Amino acid sequence: MTGQSDISKVITANMLEGGLVVYRSIAGGWCFTLAEAAHYRDDSSLSRALDTALQDVTNDVVVDVYALDVVRENTGLQPRTLKEKIRSAGPTVRVDLGKQAETGSYLAAGE
Repeated sequence: MTGQSDISKVITANMLEGGLVVYRSIAGGWCFTLAEAAHYRDDSSLSRALDTALQDVTNDVVVDVYALDVVRENTGLQPRTLKEKIRSAGPTVRVDLGKQAETGSYLAAGE
């Protein structure tokens, strides 16, 4: 069971061009995997990072910026909700397309 102290936040958005799911990286740009994403454990650092990320909405780089809950597991950072698990894995219609085809990771029914 994951305790409350294991929960942190990651900032996510969609690229304006192409619509791909992205995460705010440690370097302050955008990355395509949770493994590269910056995670925030306190409200003040999350708030500063969200303010910076929202500048990329103004600059037409990304849309729909928000923070999501993640937990650290043996496999790395994992989203807490099914919606975010699906977003991080890629499209669910065909596992031979999108980033799930590149990484070999996809959600089986019921996960």
